[in-house]
Amino acid sequence: MLPYVAALSLVGLVLMGLDKRLARLRRQRIPEAVLLGCAALGGSPGVWAGMYLFRHKTRKPRFFLGV
Repeated sequence: MLPYVAALSLVGLVLMGLDKRLARLRRQRIPEAVLLGCAALGGSPGVWAGMYLFRHKTRKPRFFLGV
């Protein structure tokens, strides 16, 4: 179980960083449903860490509560 959560957390962290980069470059973004789906499948620690590490989506209550 721990390797599964660790792997999905890493994926979630990378997705958050990539989405932040795409936002800065004004490119097509990763849908919130994908980010929330990753969190729901067990990657919430990585998505949560990415929110604060990259300062990304921290002001969106719906997203914050979803994670």
